[in-house]
Amino acid sequence: MNTLANKNVLVVGFGKSGQAAARYCAAKGAHVVVSDSRSADNFVSVLPLFSDVNVQFEFGGHAETSFQKADLIVASPGVPMNAWMQAAQQRGVSVVSDVELGLAEITAPIVAITGTNGKSTTTALVGHLLSAADQKVCVAGNIGISLLDALDEARAADVVVLEMSSYQLEITPSLKPKVAIYLNLSPDHLDRYQTMEAYAAAKSFIFQNQDATDAAIYNANDPWATRAAEVGGARKLGFDVKAANVAWSLSDTVLVGEHNYENALAAVMAAKAFGIDDAVISNALKTFKGLPHRLQLVRELKNVRYYDDSKGTNIGAVQKSLAGFTDPVHLIAGGIGKGTRYTELRPSISAHVKTLILMGQDKGIMMEDLGDLAATYLVNSMREAVVKAHEVARAGEVVLLSPACASFDMFRDYADRGNQFVQCVKELVA
Repeated sequence: MNTLANKNVLVVGFGKSGQAAARYCAAKGAHVVVSDSRSADNFVSVLPLFSDVNVQFEFGGHAETSFQKADLIVASPGVPMNAWMQAAQQRGVSVVSDVELGLAEITAPIVAITGTNGKSTTTALVGHLLSAADQKVCVAGNIGISLLDALDEARAADVVVLEMSSYQLEITPSLKPKVAIYLNLSPDHLDRYQTMEAYAAAKSFIFQNQDATDAAIYNANDPWATRAAEVGGARKLGFDVKAANVAWSLSDTVLVGEHNYENALAAVMAAKAFGIDDAVISNALKTFKGLPHRLQLVRELKNVRYYDDSKGTNIGAVQKSLAGFTDPVHLIAGGIGKGTRYTELRPSISAHVKTLILMGQDKGIMMEDLGDLAATYLVNSMREAVVKAHEVARAGEVVLLSPACASFDMFRDYADRGNQFVQCVKELVA
């Protein structure tokens, strides 16, 4: 039954998920208003795609009356709960994610993955392992493909694999994964969550609707993940890369570092929960190509390896990436911080980093917190950063872009930052 026909739907945020929600709700006969705090100039390439979609737009700020008139509010992941949303909830209006809308359309079992770091790699790897076993798989969610844009594929799938952010989990109340994976928790988004406890509580929603027919896979070495697994009634399956009985090898894969061992082990456990044969899993691990901007080897020049880890947007991600190297690292970092200082990085910098090359809004703060631990340079562009790294790196060493920060001060997004790094590295002359 179509419950959206003639309803007033407010879509807050006009990124990928907001665009998908607007198209979906309009197609269902809803009266759709899209509200985004950014100006229309930010959507010049997108708006022509909506010329024949029955949607009203308000750009440059949100109007309170739009929230007051709404029968349903669909919030994009990057939009925090505000007072107008809370007032709407008190009136009985639901505030939901694009995923929540999509779940009503599918019947296939769901694998849901969350955690501060490694979500996208694990999501893609789960999809890869299941596909290798001839399962029809739809991969969507926070990985960059709205479930609403993948509905045809999801309706036909044997399994739907969803990457879920904490923001999405908070407003997807009907999510009941057959398999839920909680990878880890480290400080991030503390500009949005007041405490780590609040951030952890949002992540734990991934388990809350599960029952004894479901599986809760969690990192047994992460106290936050272990505690969260107590939520819900699923079978608890902890993974531990330090356990002596771990039989899987990543030596023939593109995955580097202990954190990717964790990601792979979680994905393997999910595949085995669906009865996938060990030989199929082993072969599929060897053919997984990884994802761009996640500790991706870009080039080796004069025996110096250059890695793009632009998706390393928080302290925990950088710690894990650095731990994967035994050779000296020249680290390019900086950007917009997440509400924390960088002192937690000091042990990792001391152990692994020979040179710090800092850029972006937080470069001064990073220098205050870390600059006494390694030779430190402040730069104003990616090209300047890469040239300086090339200048100081010696044979057998590593140049790593792993910023510990968001990218929006200098780049469109983390992918743009990573692509500029890759381009600059490729232009280096031996």
